[in-house]
Formats: sequence, C-alpha cells, structure tokens
Amino acid sequence: MYVAMTRTKNKTFLVTPQYGESEFIRELRVDSEIKNFEFENFVVNNPSCPHCKTGRLIIRKNDSSGIEFVGCTHDPACNYTCNQVSIISNPKRCPSCGGYMVARQGTYGFFYGCTNYPKCTQTEKKNYEV
Repeated sequence: MYVAMTRTKNKTFLVTPQYGESEFIRELRVDSEIKNFEFENFVVNNPSCPHCKTGRLIIRKNDSSGIEFVGCTHDPACNYTCNQVSIISNPKRCPSCGGYMVARQGTYGFFYGCTNYPKCTQTEKKNYEV
C-alpha cells in the first residue's frame, strides 16, 4: 500500500481521524510530501441538493465547452444541475420552494431570483451590483 500511494501519478486522498492518527500515517507525513487539507474544503460542507435533498452540490466542468456549473454528487441518480456556481459560496435558500436564491440583473436593476424559475418566481431586492 505504501508503494502504491507514494508512487502514484494521480492524486491520492487519505481520510484519517483528526486526533489519534495511526503510526503509519505519521510516517507517511514525515517521509513524503503529504499536504493537509482543512475539513471546511470538503464536499460534506457544500450546500445540499434541492432536488434529491441528500446529495451535495459540487462544481463541475463541461468537457466540451469548459464552462463550470453546479451538479449533485448523486449524479447520475440525481440529475440536478444549475449554471450559477455562486450557490457553492453563497447558499441562500429560497423561502418559497427550497431552491437557491442567486444574483440576477433585470430591467429595474439587480435582485435575487430563485434557481427554480419559472416554476418559482420568488425574488428579493438587492441593493448592490454583482
């Protein structure tokens, strides 16, 4: 296992307890260039999927166009997608339907609108530009 983890050409992730990690993990930290990632950067803290309610939203990239979008971690079982990647950093829930409110610009200026539009027409006033 040590050889496979230290020789891979891809990324390898080890999940360990925050406290009381094994001697094996301590040796790996000393002998190799293992980087620590903070817990807040993991998917478990991402907003929940408004469609299936159990998945988490993650940023994905379209293979052909390279455009980023948000999708559910339960894909393909849940096919929820949204082109508003701001949901990840600013998850403001829609009070009407449980979708997400995202910044939009309309005829009368900037506002928050629901990602489930046109099924949900909930809006909120926004006083500054995006």
